[in-house]
Amino acid sequence: NGFNLQPPRTRYVDPTDKLILEEESQRIELNGNIDINQFVTGIVIAVHGYEDDRGVFIVKDYCFKDFSIPKTLSPPKENNSVIFNQLECLVNSLTQPTNIQSKQLKVILSNTIRFIVAGNLIESSNRLKDTTNQAKYLTRKMTASSVEAMHSIDELFNKIAAITDIDIMPGVNDPRCHMLPQQPLHPCMFPSSSKRKTTHCLTNPYDFQIGDVRLLGTLGQNLDDIDLQSTIDSRVQILENCLKWSAIAPTCPDTLSCYPYVKKDPFIITDTPHVFFPGNQPKFETRVFQGSNDIQVRLLCIPSFAQSYSCIALNLSTRECYEISFQNETPQLIQ
Repeated sequence: NGFNLQPPRTRYVDPTDKLILEEESQRIELNGNIDINQFVTGIVIAVHGYEDDRGVFIVKDYCFKDFSIPKTLSPPKENNSVIFNQLECLVNSLTQPTNIQSKQLKVILSNTIRFIVAGNLIESSNRLKDTTNQAKYLTRKMTASSVEAMHSIDELFNKIAAITDIDIMPGVNDPRCHMLPQQPLHPCMFPSSSKRKTTHCLTNPYDFQIGDVRLLGTLGQNLDDIDLQSTIDSRVQILENCLKWSAIAPTCPDTLSCYPYVKKDPFIITDTPHVFFPGNQPKFETRVFQGSNDIQVRLLCIPSFAQSYSCIALNLSTRECYEISFQNETPQLIQ
Protein backbone atom coordinates (compact mmCIF):
# COMPACT_ATOMS: atom_id res chain seq x y z
CA ASN A 1 0.00 0.00 0.00
CA GLY A 2 2.64 2.50 -0.96
CA PHE A 3 5.12 1.50 1.74
CA ASN A 4 8.74 1.90 0.73
CA LEU A 5 11.30 -0.74 1.64
CA GLN A 6 13.80 0.36 4.23
CA PRO A 7 17.32 0.63 2.79
CA PRO A 8 19.75 -1.98 4.11
CA ARG A 9 21.82 -0.81 7.04
CA THR A 10 25.56 -1.24 7.18
CA ARG A 11 25.47 -1.42 11.00
CA TYR A 12 22.83 -2.20 13.59
CA VAL A 13 24.13 0.02 16.40
CA ASP A 14 22.65 3.12 18.01
CA PRO A 15 23.86 5.66 20.60
CA THR A 16 20.98 4.61 22.86
CA ASP A 17 22.08 0.94 22.97
CA LYS A 18 22.69 -0.62 26.38
CA LEU A 19 25.23 -3.26 27.35
CA ILE A 20 23.79 -5.97 29.60
CA LEU A 21 25.81 -8.43 31.71
CA GLU A 22 23.94 -11.69 32.14
CA GLU A 23 24.59 -14.71 34.33
CA GLU A 24 22.43 -17.55 35.63
CA SER A 25 20.54 -15.56 38.26
CA GLN A 26 20.21 -12.00 36.95
CA ARG A 27 20.95 -9.31 34.38
CA ILE A 28 22.44 -5.88 35.02
CA GLU A 29 23.24 -2.91 32.81
CA LEU A 30 26.91 -1.96 32.44
CA ASN A 31 28.21 1.57 32.30
CA GLY A 32 31.34 3.48 33.21
CA ASN A 33 34.82 2.59 31.96
CA ILE A 34 33.62 0.44 29.05
CA ASP A 35 32.82 1.28 25.41
CA ILE A 36 29.39 -0.23 24.78
CA ASN A 37 29.62 -0.40 20.98
CA GLN A 38 33.01 -2.14 21.04
CA PHE A 39 31.36 -5.30 22.37
CA VAL A 40 28.90 -7.84 20.96
CA THR A 41 26.65 -10.49 22.44
CA GLY A 42 28.17 -13.81 23.52
CA ILE A 43 31.40 -12.57 25.13
CA VAL A 44 32.60 -14.05 28.42
CA ILE A 45 33.91 -11.19 30.58
CA ALA A 46 34.82 -10.43 34.20
CA VAL A 47 34.03 -6.89 35.40
CA HIS A 48 35.20 -4.98 38.48
CA GLY A 49 33.18 -2.07 39.87
CA TYR A 50 30.06 -1.29 41.90
CA GLU A 51 26.28 -0.98 41.57
CA ASP A 52 24.87 2.54 41.83
CA ASP A 53 21.49 3.71 43.14
CA ARG A 54 19.85 3.18 39.74
CA GLY A 55 20.76 -0.51 39.68
CA VAL A 56 23.43 0.08 37.02
CA PHE A 57 26.84 -1.56 37.42
CA ILE A 58 29.59 1.05 37.07
CA VAL A 59 32.62 -0.65 35.53
CA LYS A 60 36.07 0.32 36.78
CA ASP A 61 37.96 -2.43 34.98
CA TYR A 62 37.33 -5.64 33.08
CA CYS A 63 39.23 -8.63 31.69
CA PHE A 64 38.75 -11.69 29.52
CA LYS A 65 39.87 -15.29 29.72
CA ASP A 66 43.65 -15.66 29.79
CA PHE A 67 45.43 -17.22 26.82
CA SER A 68 46.78 -20.74 26.73
CA ILE A 69 50.48 -20.83 25.90
CA PRO A 70 50.94 -22.15 22.33
CA LYS A 71 53.49 -24.80 21.52
CA THR A 72 57.03 -23.46 21.17
CA LEU A 73 58.14 -23.39 17.55
CA SER A 74 61.25 -25.38 16.71
CA PRO A 75 63.98 -23.74 14.58
CA PRO A 76 62.93 -23.86 10.90
CA LYS A 77 64.74 -26.18 8.52
CA GLU A 78 63.38 -24.68 5.30
CA ASN A 79 61.58 -21.50 4.20
CA ASN A 80 58.29 -23.20 3.37
CA SER A 81 55.20 -21.12 2.65
CA VAL A 82 51.43 -21.40 2.77
CA ILE A 83 49.28 -19.58 0.19
CA PHE A 84 45.81 -18.36 1.18
CA ASN A 85 43.16 -17.46 -1.37
CA GLN A 86 39.46 -16.58 -1.39
CA LEU A 87 38.69 -18.13 -4.74
CA GLU A 88 35.79 -16.15 -6.25
CA CYS A 89 37.49 -15.16 -9.53
CA LEU A 90 40.78 -17.04 -9.35
CA VAL A 91 39.74 -19.57 -12.00
CA ASN A 92 39.78 -17.06 -14.86
CA SER A 93 43.06 -15.55 -13.66
CA LEU A 94 44.90 -18.85 -13.50
CA THR A 95 43.40 -20.63 -16.51
CA GLN A 96 43.44 -17.90 -19.17
CA PRO A 97 46.74 -17.87 -21.11
CA THR A 98 46.78 -14.06 -21.22
CA ASN A 99 47.09 -13.85 -17.45
CA ILE A 100 49.37 -16.59 -16.22
CA GLN A 101 50.92 -19.73 -17.65
CA SER A 102 51.29 -23.11 -15.97
CA LYS A 103 55.06 -22.57 -15.61
CA GLN A 104 54.44 -19.38 -13.63
CA LEU A 105 51.98 -21.21 -11.41
CA LYS A 106 54.61 -23.85 -10.70
CA VAL A 107 57.13 -21.16 -9.76
CA ILE A 108 54.68 -19.64 -7.27
CA LEU A 109 53.95 -23.05 -5.73
CA SER A 110 57.52 -24.40 -5.83
CA ASN A 111 58.23 -23.55 -2.18
CA THR A 112 54.62 -23.85 -1.05
CA ILE A 113 53.64 -26.80 1.13
CA ARG A 114 49.95 -25.89 1.43
CA PHE A 115 47.46 -23.97 -0.75
CA ILE A 116 44.38 -22.95 1.24
CA VAL A 117 41.20 -21.93 -0.56
CA ALA A 118 39.10 -19.86 1.86
CA GLY A 119 35.70 -20.58 0.34
CA ASN A 120 33.32 -19.01 -2.20
CA LEU A 121 34.11 -21.14 -5.23
CA ILE A 122 31.02 -19.73 -6.96
CA GLU A 123 30.32 -16.02 -7.28
CA SER A 124 27.16 -14.95 -5.45
CA SER A 125 25.50 -13.24 -8.43
CA ASN A 126 25.83 -16.39 -10.53
CA ARG A 127 24.32 -18.47 -7.79
CA LEU A 128 21.11 -16.43 -7.81
CA LYS A 129 20.55 -15.89 -11.51
CA ASP A 130 21.51 -19.42 -12.56
CA THR A 131 19.06 -21.30 -10.34
CA THR A 132 16.66 -21.93 -13.22
CA ASN A 133 19.45 -22.82 -15.63
CA GLN A 134 20.90 -25.31 -13.16
CA ALA A 135 17.54 -27.06 -12.92
CA LYS A 136 17.31 -27.19 -16.72
CA TYR A 137 20.87 -28.48 -16.90
CA LEU A 138 19.95 -31.45 -14.77
CA THR A 139 16.94 -32.33 -16.94
CA ARG A 140 17.86 -31.16 -20.45
CA LYS A 141 21.67 -31.07 -20.32
CA MET A 142 21.70 -27.31 -20.77
CA THR A 143 24.82 -25.47 -19.67
CA ALA A 144 24.84 -23.33 -16.52
CA SER A 145 27.75 -20.98 -15.90
CA SER A 146 28.22 -22.25 -12.34
CA VAL A 147 28.49 -25.83 -13.65
CA GLU A 148 31.13 -24.75 -16.16
CA ALA A 149 32.90 -22.86 -13.39
CA MET A 150 33.07 -25.99 -11.23
CA HIS A 151 34.69 -27.89 -14.11
CA SER A 152 37.29 -25.13 -14.41
CA ILE A 153 37.83 -25.13 -10.66
CA ASP A 154 38.35 -28.89 -10.68
CA GLU A 155 40.96 -28.56 -13.45
CA LEU A 156 42.73 -25.81 -11.52
CA PHE A 157 42.70 -27.80 -8.27
CA ASN A 158 44.06 -30.80 -10.14
CA LYS A 159 47.04 -28.73 -11.34
CA ILE A 160 47.71 -27.34 -7.87
CA ALA A 161 47.29 -30.74 -6.19
CA ALA A 162 49.92 -32.16 -8.54
CA ILE A 163 52.43 -29.73 -7.01
CA THR A 164 51.37 -29.29 -3.39
CA ASP A 165 48.61 -30.02 -0.86
CA ILE A 166 45.41 -28.03 -1.32
CA ASP A 167 42.83 -27.43 1.42
CA ILE A 168 39.32 -26.39 0.33
CA MET A 169 37.05 -24.60 2.80
CA PRO A 170 33.33 -24.10 1.99
CA GLY A 171 31.87 -20.60 1.63
CA VAL A 172 28.48 -18.94 1.92
CA ASN A 173 27.97 -19.08 -1.88
CA ASP A 174 28.94 -22.74 -2.20
CA PRO A 175 26.54 -25.73 -2.26
CA ARG A 176 26.69 -26.30 1.48
CA CYS A 177 24.44 -25.33 4.38
CA HIS A 178 25.27 -21.77 5.48
CA MET A 179 25.01 -22.64 9.19
CA LEU A 180 28.29 -22.79 11.11
CA PRO A 181 30.27 -24.93 11.34
CA GLN A 182 30.00 -25.55 7.61
CA GLN A 183 30.73 -29.12 6.61
CA PRO A 184 33.24 -30.09 3.88
CA LEU A 185 32.27 -29.85 0.23
CA HIS A 186 31.50 -33.25 -1.27
CA PRO A 187 34.41 -34.78 -3.26
CA CYS A 188 32.03 -35.49 -6.16
CA MET A 189 32.22 -31.78 -6.96
CA PHE A 190 35.87 -32.31 -7.89
CA PRO A 191 35.95 -35.59 -9.86
CA SER A 192 39.54 -35.14 -11.07
CA SER A 193 41.34 -33.39 -8.22
CA SER A 194 39.60 -35.38 -5.45
CA LYS A 195 41.35 -38.53 -6.69
CA ARG A 196 44.64 -37.08 -5.48
CA LYS A 197 45.63 -37.61 -1.85
CA THR A 198 46.85 -34.01 -1.75
CA THR A 199 43.28 -32.63 -2.12
CA HIS A 200 41.48 -32.06 1.18
CA CYS A 201 37.87 -30.86 1.59
CA LEU A 202 37.57 -29.30 5.04
CA THR A 203 35.22 -27.49 7.40
CA ASN A 204 34.62 -23.81 8.14
CA PRO A 205 36.00 -22.92 10.70
CA TYR A 206 39.21 -24.85 10.10
CA ASP A 207 41.68 -25.65 12.90
CA PHE A 208 44.87 -27.39 11.75
CA GLN A 209 48.60 -27.71 12.20
CA ILE A 210 51.50 -27.66 9.73
CA GLY A 211 54.66 -28.88 11.42
CA ASP A 212 54.82 -26.95 14.70
CA VAL A 213 52.66 -24.07 13.43
CA ARG A 214 49.00 -24.14 14.47
CA LEU A 215 46.55 -22.21 12.27
CA LEU A 216 42.91 -21.30 12.84
CA GLY A 217 40.78 -19.92 10.02
CA THR A 218 37.25 -19.04 8.96
CA LEU A 219 35.59 -17.78 5.80
CA GLY A 220 34.88 -14.47 7.54
CA GLN A 221 31.15 -14.65 8.36
CA ASN A 222 32.07 -14.17 12.03
CA LEU A 223 33.84 -10.87 11.30
CA ASP A 224 31.07 -9.70 8.96
CA ASP A 225 28.47 -10.19 11.69
CA ILE A 226 30.55 -8.49 14.40
CA ASP A 227 31.08 -5.57 12.01
CA LEU A 228 27.28 -5.21 11.75
CA GLN A 229 26.79 -5.27 15.52
CA SER A 230 29.59 -2.92 16.63
CA THR A 231 31.50 0.25 15.75
CA ILE A 232 34.88 -1.47 15.37
CA ASP A 233 36.23 -0.03 12.11
CA SER A 234 39.16 -2.34 11.34
CA ARG A 235 38.64 -5.98 10.38
CA VAL A 236 42.03 -6.94 11.79
CA GLN A 237 40.98 -5.28 15.07
CA ILE A 238 37.81 -7.39 15.10
CA LEU A 239 40.00 -10.44 14.54
CA GLU A 240 42.22 -9.41 17.46
CA ASN A 241 39.15 -8.91 19.64
CA CYS A 242 37.92 -12.43 18.80
CA LEU A 243 41.29 -13.71 19.97
CA LYS A 244 41.05 -11.68 23.20
CA TRP A 245 37.49 -12.90 23.74
CA SER A 246 38.62 -16.52 23.09
CA ALA A 247 35.65 -16.86 20.72
CA ILE A 248 35.72 -17.54 16.99
CA ALA A 249 32.08 -16.51 16.54
CA PRO A 250 30.65 -14.99 19.74
CA THR A 251 27.42 -13.84 18.04
CA CYS A 252 26.36 -17.43 17.23
CA PRO A 253 23.48 -18.30 17.38
CA ASP A 254 21.88 -14.90 18.14
CA THR A 255 22.66 -13.07 14.89
CA LEU A 256 24.78 -15.67 13.06
CA SER A 257 23.29 -19.06 12.21
CA CYS A 258 24.87 -22.18 13.65
CA TYR A 259 23.97 -25.74 14.54
CA PRO A 260 22.43 -26.06 18.04
CA TYR A 261 24.92 -27.29 20.64
CA VAL A 262 23.97 -28.13 24.22
CA LYS A 263 26.99 -29.50 26.07
CA LYS A 264 29.77 -27.52 24.41
CA ASP A 265 30.51 -24.44 22.33
CA PRO A 266 32.70 -25.45 19.36
CA PHE A 267 33.58 -21.81 18.68
CA ILE A 268 35.53 -21.25 21.91
CA ILE A 269 39.28 -20.88 21.34
CA THR A 270 40.80 -23.28 23.87
CA ASP A 271 44.29 -23.45 22.33
CA THR A 272 45.98 -20.26 21.16
CA PRO A 273 46.97 -20.52 17.47
CA HIS A 274 50.16 -19.16 15.93
CA VAL A 275 48.17 -17.84 12.93
CA PHE A 276 44.53 -16.66 12.97
CA PHE A 277 42.91 -15.80 9.63
CA PRO A 278 39.51 -15.06 8.04
CA GLY A 279 38.83 -15.10 4.30
CA ASN A 280 36.57 -12.92 2.14
CA GLN A 281 37.65 -9.62 3.71
CA PRO A 282 37.44 -6.15 2.08
CA LYS A 283 41.22 -5.78 1.97
CA PHE A 284 44.49 -7.34 3.07
CA GLU A 285 45.35 -6.50 6.67
CA THR A 286 47.83 -8.06 9.05
CA ARG A 287 49.49 -7.49 12.40
CA VAL A 288 51.20 -9.47 15.13
CA PHE A 289 49.27 -9.67 18.39
CA GLN A 290 51.48 -9.51 21.47
CA GLY A 291 49.90 -11.26 24.46
CA SER A 292 51.01 -12.18 27.94
CA ASN A 293 53.73 -14.79 28.48
CA ASP A 294 55.43 -13.65 25.24
CA ILE A 295 52.53 -14.97 23.15
CA GLN A 296 52.68 -13.85 19.51
CA VAL A 297 49.86 -14.52 17.05
CA ARG A 298 49.93 -13.53 13.38
CA LEU A 299 46.56 -11.99 12.51
CA LEU A 300 45.88 -12.21 8.79
CA CYS A 301 42.83 -10.89 6.88
CA ILE A 302 42.58 -12.58 3.46
CA PRO A 303 41.06 -10.25 0.82
CA SER A 304 38.29 -11.31 -1.53
CA PHE A 305 39.91 -12.30 -4.84
CA ALA A 306 36.95 -10.82 -6.74
CA GLN A 307 37.92 -7.40 -5.39
CA SER A 308 41.69 -7.58 -4.94
CA TYR A 309 42.83 -10.16 -7.56
CA SER A 310 45.48 -11.25 -5.09
CA CYS A 311 46.32 -14.07 -2.73
CA ILE A 312 48.43 -14.11 0.44
CA ALA A 313 51.64 -16.06 1.03
CA LEU A 314 52.72 -16.88 4.58
CA ASN A 315 56.27 -17.92 5.45
CA LEU A 316 55.90 -20.63 8.09
CA SER A 317 59.44 -20.12 9.36
CA THR A 318 59.16 -16.41 10.15
CA ARG A 319 55.35 -16.01 9.97
CA GLU A 320 55.92 -13.04 7.71
CA CYS A 321 53.33 -12.60 4.96
CA TYR A 322 52.98 -10.73 1.68
CA GLU A 323 50.40 -10.20 -1.04
CA ILE A 324 50.69 -11.66 -4.56
CA SER A 325 48.74 -9.69 -7.18
CA PHE A 326 47.37 -11.29 -10.38
CA GLN A 327 46.17 -8.05 -11.99
CA ASN A 328 49.01 -8.15 -14.53
CA GLU A 329 50.14 -10.94 -16.82
CA THR A 330 53.00 -11.73 -14.47
CA PRO A 331 52.25 -12.14 -10.73
CA GLN A 332 53.59 -9.22 -8.70
CA LEU A 333 54.60 -9.11 -5.04
CA ILE A 334 53.01 -6.26 -3.08
CA GLN A 335 55.13 -5.13 -0.17
